[in-house]
Amino acid sequence: MVRKAKKKELIFELFDELKQLDMDILNEQHGWELPQYIVENLKHEPRSYQSEAIRYFHYTQASDTFKFRKPRQLMFNMATGSGKTDLMAGLILYLYKEKGYQFKYPEGVRHYQKDGGVDLVVFTPFNDNKKGHFVAFGQCKTGTSWRDKLGQMNPRSFCDLFLNPPLRFNPISIYMVSEAVDDDWEILSSKTSGLLFDRTRIVQFLPNKIDQNLYNNIKQWVEGVKQKFLQ
Repeated sequence: MVRKAKKKELIFELFDELKQLDMDILNEQHGWELPQYIVENLKHEPRSYQSEAIRYFHYTQASDTFKFRKPRQLMFNMATGSGKTDLMAGLILYLYKEKGYQFKYPEGVRHYQKDGGVDLVVFTPFNDNKKGHFVAFGQCKTGTSWRDKLGQMNPRSFCDLFLNPPLRFNPISIYMVSEAVDDDWEILSSKTSGLLFDRTRIVQFLPNKIDQNLYNNIKQWVEGVKQKFLQ
């Protein structure tokens, strides 16, 4: 008889704590409602769980419970089509209004430039809350035609163009490629003016267990590539 493996339940300690805080009538932020500046500036009307997510985020920023332990890295576990973009837009509006964060899209920047070639941002603050953090900008390349494109990303130019005020230092550049690089490593890594991550390095930083939804997405992508190029 084949025994089915018991599905491991995911534990989200911070979410559970925020959920309890939300039900606590003694919470000084109890009754906080989604600001109108968020509601009026989103493309779609916020769904209940999106409003809840922003409210929980507000607790991490304003509640006395988190006065001495501000969460610096947060994850929003959401399915495809559940409104991740609207939620991120709402959080950006919140940070702009409540914390003074600014984003500029300057005149003369063409729309096709979009993200300036930046595919990911790595941000890790220090516990002392002083200015100056570890920041890295990454660019991801797939296929086999990426060698001539290494070094095209310019984090300093991106920051000067889009961030107000700009960062005080140049973020580290990271280039991630889907191939395993062996013979040309020294030459290619010198072109990046930063860190080169081939797939062997990327695998080193993967978690021991990958979320099932992410695994399914990766599998679907790989199968699609195989069907397109191996037939």
